[in-house]
Amino acid sequence: MPTRIPWYALALVLVVTATRASAQSCAAQDDQATRLRAQVSKVVSNPEPPWPTVRDSTRIPMMDASLVTFETKATVCKKAAEAYDREIQRLHGTPPTNRTIHLLKVGSSNYAASDPNYYVAGSEWGTVIFFTSNWSFVSAFTR
Repeated sequence: MPTRIPWYALALVLVVTATRASAQSCAAQDDQATRLRAQVSKVVSNPEPPWPTVRDSTRIPMMDASLVTFETKATVCKKAAEAYDREIQRLHGTPPTNRTIHLLKVGSSNYAASDPNYYVAGSEWGTVIFFTSNWSFVSAFTR
């Protein structure tokens, strides 16, 4: 006689799988993502003041703006969203949450992430966080 799996066990597996698959990802490229790319590109490429000072504070080397590109690979986005949430918790004391972020590849070994739905408490400012390719924190700034 074949073993029967109760319908509610299968339903639970489907719900948990769907939640994990969609919990953290990269947001669509919209106007806010375009502005983020323009700002990060200016930080890393502009030799005119005040950009060298800003760049030094981010600890990201000067490079051509064309090396700042959108990252949309699901596995990379998931890791970036988890790292971003971890750092927002550390920097701002927020509770953990599932995030959808804008993610930029910055050169060959760094990323810049920003949650378009997160603002520093009591302000209109969002937080951009730079990471290494293994999701170690490099620096952060508000914008």
